[in-house]
Amino acid sequence: MNTAAPRALIVFDLVSTLTDAGPRYAAAYRETCRRFGHTPPDERDILRALGNRNLFQIVQEYNPDIPAADLPSFMAGCNQACDSLLYDIHWREDLYPHVRETLENLSRNGFALGIFTGTRAEALAQQLRYHNLLPYFDPLFVRAKNNLKDGTTGSADLKTGQLASIAAKAPEGIPVMVVGDSDADRRAAQACGMVFIGFGETEEKTDLLAAAGASRTFDNFRKLEH
Repeated sequence: MNTAAPRALIVFDLVSTLTDAGPRYAAAYRETCRRFGHTPPDERDILRALGNRNLFQIVQEYNPDIPAADLPSFMAGCNQACDSLLYDIHWREDLYPHVRETLENLSRNGFALGIFTGTRAEALAQQLRYHNLLPYFDPLFVRAKNNLKDGTTGSADLKTGQLASIAAKAPEGIPVMVVGDSDADRRAAQACGMVFIGFGETEEKTDLLAAAGASRTFDNFRKLEH
């Protein structure tokens, strides 16, 4: 049994960093708006908000007309619609190019891998099973959102707490790097004193995270694999 400490710990955001899940979240939100009789925002607005705002904040920004009494059922409807799409045979969701090869090579070459995300624990597990990613990540370094405790916590604050919790479990002295697609990810890493690597699948995101050395392809991670 190999008990050597990992070379480094790399903690990834999930949605819109490893998985192209943004369109599913947007589709679920828009469909729930229609079902509850509210005007849905443009898909592009939802995609821009993901990662930087939680569901509660997205509702407050784009559908403030939803009565407070209806918010719990509306948000539950969004989550249910989002989860259900992964079981829809007509829905296809992919990893970004080179993600699987990168995770496999990093794991093989002595890196520990973790996840921090604003996704609920059950939805996180569902996505990892859907994409067959469970074997790559150490559960010790995986943090999801607890809706009962973190339902209205801002994304940056939530993720700062997650990274701090992960760092507390990491072997003493190993470097910790954070990979994410949002400014909330960047701010959380900065607050914890961790190296941040920006990833943006669009030019808009790459420009936003340019100061963090943003990349538009996981192929660039190969320099870390050896």
